[in-house]
Amino acid sequence: MSRQYIFSKLFHLALWVHPSCRDELLLVIKELLELTGEEHTNGEGELVDSVPRTVEEWRLSKMRVHTERWTGKNGVQVQDLRDQLVRFRLYGPLALAIVSDALRLVDGEKAHQFSENHAEWRESISRLPPGNVVDGSIFSLLVEDPRISRPNVKEVPNPEHDTLPTETRVLPRATFWDKNMRLKALADRMTDAELNKLKGKCLGQIKETEAKIPVLVVFRNGGSGRGDTLSGMDFWVALQLRTARASGWRDELEAHLEASRFCYPTDVMDTKAGSEDIRRMQVEHELKYDKRPHNRRVQYWRKMSVKYPFSFEYEELVNDWLKAKGKEAIEQSYILRDRRLLLLLSKWMEGKAKMRNEFFCGTLFVFGLTIPK
Repeated sequence: MSRQYIFSKLFHLALWVHPSCRDELLLVIKELLELTGEEHTNGEGELVDSVPRTVEEWRLSKMRVHTERWTGKNGVQVQDLRDQLVRFRLYGPLALAIVSDALRLVDGEKAHQFSENHAEWRESISRLPPGNVVDGSIFSLLVEDPRISRPNVKEVPNPEHDTLPTETRVLPRATFWDKNMRLKALADRMTDAELNKLKGKCLGQIKETEAKIPVLVVFRNGGSGRGDTLSGMDFWVALQLRTARASGWRDELEAHLEASRFCYPTDVMDTKAGSEDIRRMQVEHELKYDKRPHNRRVQYWRKMSVKYPFSFEYEELVNDWLKAKGKEAIEQSYILRDRRLLLLLSKWMEGKAKMRNEFFCGTLFVFGLTIPK
């Protein structure tokens, strides 16, 4: 996903990249922009007290933010922020309601740059079902420390939904990408002991603290989830207390399958990241198979004539077919993702239509990955 953020006269392009293909994509960007690297490291200890009072402050003072930077032509700069941002992804019809209830927006002069963003969030976005928001919409918010608004017990948010779809009108702010802003939020964060002491002095609920946290909310409709870029354990606990529960990789695969979307990189086997993920799954299944007693193992080859039970050797299968027909072998096959052609192939396999020869070119074989209708 990419998006432009206007800040002064600079244009920011944010690229969210899957970790499995990060290095490969970075090499391509370096080659295209002719980047030269410079290593830049800033210490966060400058923004906190010089004498740590707790173990948490000591760890924060010793923490160093490692930022890799590259410079190219015409003043183009590339920064690697992989170790500086935290992202949570929420699924389900209550995803937006849980996030809206967990985020307490900053009011007053401290959030004057976010006034339009906050107004749109309160008036329309937070009251809509997740499916009614345009896919790919991005909202910049400035929120308070989530610990001051935690419920005492778990409770399910009760949202008031509007029915009309909406399109985002306010441009996202560039504050989220400001490193000094993020470091200041970390430095202003109160320790748990200080927060509990402040709660003991107040008769009512704490309204605000010095920490003002920039948040980026990204909508991904159609079942591929919603990624909410939040800050660490404080937000994690706040979401859990509002009945959001942790899920694993299997749940994400099922969510993408139900939404008729590919889950990267598992479902994209014709890429380097996809092939590595398939090999990882193959090793896991082989280890599990080898741990079973010999008399309890399924005899795939001897009884079922299955040569590769834990991998997808499409190239070997296709080359065997081509060899039997006297045709030239191929080096690598690819996945057909065109829905129109997949439907034609499905009808052809059912005997309801004829296959057109122009869908195949040369000796390159195309195999289809079934997509639910």
